[in-house]
Amino acid sequence: MASLSKEHSLKISLLKFLLCIGVVMIHCQINPMSWSEIWGGQNVTAFTVFQKVFANIILDNSCVPIFYTISGYFLFFRNQTSYSIADYKSKLKSRFKGIFLPFLIANSIYVIWFRILPSFKEQTFDIHVLYDVITSYWMYESTGLPINGPLWYMRDLMVLILLSPLIYHSVRLFGKYLVCGLFLAMIFLDQSFVESFHYHLYPIAFVSLGCYIAIGGFDFVSFFKIHRLRLVYLLSYLAIILTTIYFGVSKFEDSFEYNVLIRLCQIMSLPFAVSLVSFIKQAYAEFVVSHDMVTASFFVFLYHYNFQIPARIYHHVSLYNTCFEFIIYFVGCFIEIAILLCIYYMLKKKVPKIASYIVGGR
Repeated sequence: MASLSKEHSLKISLLKFLLCIGVVMIHCQINPMSWSEIWGGQNVTAFTVFQKVFANIILDNSCVPIFYTISGYFLFFRNQTSYSIADYKSKLKSRFKGIFLPFLIANSIYVIWFRILPSFKEQTFDIHVLYDVITSYWMYESTGLPINGPLWYMRDLMVLILLSPLIYHSVRLFGKYLVCGLFLAMIFLDQSFVESFHYHLYPIAFVSLGCYIAIGGFDFVSFFKIHRLRLVYLLSYLAIILTTIYFGVSKFEDSFEYNVLIRLCQIMSLPFAVSLVSFIKQAYAEFVVSHDMVTASFFVFLYHYNFQIPARIYHHVSLYNTCFEFIIYFVGCFIEIAILLCIYYMLKKKVPKIASYIVGGR
């Protein structure tokens, strides 16, 4: 049976921890703008452009694809030779506790706070509100997201887990050819696929990649780590980011070229993130992200939405300049993460069983 080495496990834990922080930073933006607004708008500062590149191009196209790849890897990690009905039932049972329950609890809190309580207060609760409450777990109004927006990743992952036998046997049968085909489809067809079916191709592609790594018996970190031509890779990644910015400004976000480049950014982010984690572990060997820290960061991911402390601070002060925006953004993110970590550890200390259910028994 496959097993993780300690070094391998520590690097993946660090990667998960950093990805959760990255997701928070995506949703802590101050006055986010589209490229068209940046190009033709007023009050655009150096921070506005930095935030667009850092949060929307780099983080937004790194965190979720890498999470999908890790999820696919661990979903099939112990199934290198077979995936039986008993294996499938076991996966469903463990993911029910580890993914569905946290998803259900986190969304329920948001439903109660943002839909049910306001409707009772305004005395508008009726059958239509009840329908909205039920459907908001899957898709809230016309956003395409659950009411707790970032949990769309968990929602779509649950669908892929249900389809895991199909994914496993397809990857086992066609191997790297299927994975490459899915990535090519993701790069060139994702935009039209979304317009037709309201679903992205990239979750399927990245989970299938994780599956391929797992059943092939590859080491997740070594698979992506750049051993040679690091400078060439970094310059290529930088060139894609700069080209994405160019097309964002000249043709804006809905252009075909921009969406192709975004998918390339997602693919290029995997080796970059893994190499970054390997560098951190090499340079700061004493820095260890424990299993408990990863669990706490998962709690932060579940409940950070709508806090938006940087934006709240920004709109309650009158100092509007680039330096202040940078300070507010990074300090605000730190405060938001610290508050949520305090809440988690308080729950863990006072009501450990409830805390365990909230994070899926991690």
